[in-house]
Formats: sequence, C-alpha cells, structure tokens
Amino acid sequence: MRDQRGPTLHPTLATVTPGGKPQVRTAVLRAVDKLIGNMDIRTDLHSAMVMALRDTPSAVLQVCEAAALLQLRLEAGFTMLTGPDVTAILAGVPEPSRLFYDSTPAES
Repeated sequence: MRDQRGPTLHPTLATVTPGGKPQVRTAVLRAVDKLIGNMDIRTDLHSAMVMALRDTPSAVLQVCEAAALLQLRLEAGFTMLTGPDVTAILAGVPEPSRLFYDSTPAES
C-alpha cells in the first residue's frame, strides 16, 4: 500500500459466522491490484475470520475517510491461499510480523 497511514490500510471487514451471525473486524489491507481486482488481506489460518470465510466465502469491506466525507463499501469473494501458495509471500514478511499469521509460534 502506498499510504501506510491512510484510511485504506485498516478497512472494516464484515463476515458471517458459520452459525449465521454477523461479525465485523478491522483488517489490514496489504496490497491492491486494481488491474485484476485483487486485495491482499492476511490473517492466521486458525482465526475466526478464516472459519467464517470458509463457510461463507464472501464479505463486505468498508473504508471510511471522515475528513473527505467518503465511505466506500466493496462486496468481495475470497480465495484462501495456504501452504506452498504462501511460502514466497511469507518469505517477504519480517520475522517479528510472522507471529501475527501463526497461532503456534516456532520454539526457539
């Protein structure tokens, strides 16, 4: 993301739990590919967000910029990448940040 302090960095992501209840959380938008319409949002594979998206692989992403009186809502489908598909991506993540994506940190 170009603006590491802008409102698009931390959008709100709304999903539906496997039990049918709405859930809203703040996500970190890591990258956007406007050409193909992809957004990169990362989380731990064992998180509640992943459980919800496995059951219902769609969500609403909302960005709000109060100063500009702007609200943007995007309906999105999700594809989860795991294992070998994310090896190269995680290789570029600084070691301390990797703890955010692994519910079982490696032992030292």
